[in-house]
Amino acid sequence: MYNNVVTHVHPSHTTTFNKHMIHHQYYFPHTESYVNKCCETHTMCGFPFNPCCPPRPFGY
Repeated sequence: MYNNVVTHVHPSHTTTFNKHMIHHQYYFPHTESYVNKCCETHTMCGFPFNPCCPPRPFGY
């Protein structure tokens, strides 16, 4: 009697996928400002009144 060992090789392969997801997030910050502008004018209507020299009769 002869004992023979017959090996049967069944190769196998495993592939592992690593999936990397990139999530893009867009932000649009907005600021708001106000400007208050003040303008003024000075208008001389006629001759200015001088309290030190009251007007004389007949203009002189």
